[in-house]
Amino acid sequence: MQILIGLLTVVLVLNSAFLILLILIQLPKKEAGAGAAFGGGAMQDMFGAQHGNVLTTATKYSASLFLVLALGLSWMNKGAKDGAIKGIEEQLKEEGKAPVKVEETPKTDAADAAAAVSNVVVEATSEAAKMAEETAGDAAEATKEAASKTADQTTSTLETVITAVSNAATSTVEGAANEANDAVKKAADALKKEIAPEAPKQ
Repeated sequence: MQILIGLLTVVLVLNSAFLILLILIQLPKKEAGAGAAFGGGAMQDMFGAQHGNVLTTATKYSASLFLVLALGLSWMNKGAKDGAIKGIEEQLKEEGKAPVKVEETPKTDAADAAAAVSNVVVEATSEAAKMAEETAGDAAEATKEAASKTADQTTSTLETVITAVSNAATSTVEGAANEANDAVKKAADALKKEIAPEAPKQ
């Protein structure tokens, strides 16, 4: 079978080359025809005055042969392939081995894909919410710490101001008391001088 297929393939190749040559010979010279290569007069001497009809007939038969050979080789190759597959299956059955079946990878349905995407979105959203909550908690703690520090600073500042004011008031009161005591002493001395009798002059 393989030998016959090889011979028919060689015949098909030769017939294809012959068909191409016939088509090129029939083309006019202006269209890059190959008729001039054989000589215009030589063609008439070889096939006579009706050389155009001879070439046309040869082209028809060559094209028909090309079609038959192509279809026959296709059918024979298919039959040989099927026969080889059947032979392998029968040989495996005889040896007690089941033919190897290639399992197709199950295709993911659109619903499964959509569910997977939705699960991923839900997980990402939950993680984002957790991160937002943690960030908000950190921000609240930072705000509380800043507020407590500000309150402590304000309290210490107020205590400092109150201490300074009380010290200033105390010093002012003490100064005024000292001045009042001095004034009282001076007034007492003046009264004593006025009340006491003057000493007699000699």
